[in-house]
Amino acid sequence: MKKIGAMKKVVAFMLSAMLMVCLGACGSSSSDGSASADKEAQTLNKVLKNGKLTVVLNIGNAPWTYKDDSTGEYTGMGVELIQGYCDQLGVECSIEPLEFSSLISSVNSGKADIICTNLSRTVERSTNVMFSDPVGIDYGVVICKKGAFSSLDEVNQEGVTLTTETGSSFEGVVADVFPNATMSAVDTTPNALAAVNAGRADGMVTNLAIAKELVAANEGLEIMEDYCYTDVMAFAVDNTYLNTTLLGSFNSYLRNIKSNGTYGEIYEKYIGTKWEPTYTDSAV
Repeated sequence: MKKIGAMKKVVAFMLSAMLMVCLGACGSSSSDGSASADKEAQTLNKVLKNGKLTVVLNIGNAPWTYKDDSTGEYTGMGVELIQGYCDQLGVECSIEPLEFSSLISSVNSGKADIICTNLSRTVERSTNVMFSDPVGIDYGVVICKKGAFSSLDEVNQEGVTLTTETGSSFEGVVADVFPNATMSAVDTTPNALAAVNAGRADGMVTNLAIAKELVAANEGLEIMEDYCYTDVMAFAVDNTYLNTTLLGSFNSYLRNIKSNGTYGEIYEKYIGTKWEPTYTDSAV
């Protein structure tokens, strides 16, 4: 009886082992299939397969992203950065211009793969997109008519109307830095500038690099001396795991060109000053 009992235990053990092997094999097959399907769904793999990266940008933001009137081509520091990335991937860089307020929804809906405008890295936006490493650091400034204000304290007064582009992080900056002033955002950067020129707004809040371009082309305007904000800017993709490989690939490209001198050359070409690397430039 003892031998029969022992034999039953051996048989039971062998059956159990065979079942575990079967389950493991079946599970492995299913897992491999899922992994293969998951890999196919990754945005970077789709980009490589289709040979095209769909890029959205806002064209009213020289020197970052704008349209060259003489050639009709999209250009700027952001455009050159994303074009260089596409060249290294060996894919077409398909650019679609949008109003600033539509950029995030375009990647969230899957209509675009990446935003390459100088997008401020904010906590609010991080709930909808994943940001790249910094593509640039700039400073928030106020553009106004010459002599309109002598200090930022004068800007922060009741009766002062400020403007910026709808969807810009500067809407929040004004609420924080100039809480007594009134914000009246408009659809584009050129229209915000037009509001200042026409007297519909007392000042426009934007990045220093953009402000320099605007003031140079508009006599009678000036940039206030003090900065009101430090702006860490980045590109962005939709915040799902399917975009992590694309984001990681772009970050690798960005880190490489920052270390080999290419980024510094592009920066000086468009910003007009020498790039001085900081901790923030390399922070993820």
